[in-house]
Amino acid sequence: MPADTSDLERRAWRSVFQDGLWDVALGIMFLGIGLAMTLDLDPAWTYVPFAAAFTLSIVLIRVGKRRITVPRLGWVRFGPRAERRRLKAFLVPTVGVALTLALVPLTGIMRPRPGWGPCVPALAVGVIVWALLSLTAAFWGFTRLYLHAFILGASFFALELLGRGWPMLAGPAIVVATGIVCLSRFLKHYPQPSPEVLNVNN
Repeated sequence: MPADTSDLERRAWRSVFQDGLWDVALGIMFLGIGLAMTLDLDPAWTYVPFAAAFTLSIVLIRVGKRRITVPRLGWVRFGPRAERRRLKAFLVPTVGVALTLALVPLTGIMRPRPGWGPCVPALAVGVIVWALLSLTAAFWGFTRLYLHAFILGASFFALELLGRGWPMLAGPAIVVATGIVCLSRFLKHYPQPSPEVLNVNN
């Protein structure tokens, strides 16, 4: 019985990412980082675009799950073990976001080093972003995030190497587009249940 329960919880956890909302939220979050790094803003306002994008991502997840996912798949209550795993899974990206934000001043420090060339700081930034997101993908069991990790890591690398902002906007836009495609498929595969069914479930 515990093995069956564990398997059900594992499948239920994977279904959390089926609707594409996390892809869209992640893409929006990194679009905010891209805007913060590319717009010529006063230093005091550097993190405002990211803060706005982060807030929008949280709202999207909370409202989207409640209005789109739960009516179609129902509400899953995880056991204590799965809840601990979920807490650890959310701690990893929280630390990752903090470290990613720390890359902004870090790259400014690295650039002036003589003899390093543009490739070294660019590669360091790209690898750090890729590693953090890949670690999150492993904790979450979110396989699409491995692809997103490569795209976003490459975006940071190109941004630092070229000194132009469009790669940091193009990469997250691809992630958002992937999420929208997944959401479209989810809505097609799980149509809105009738009010009668919703009333029975409630």
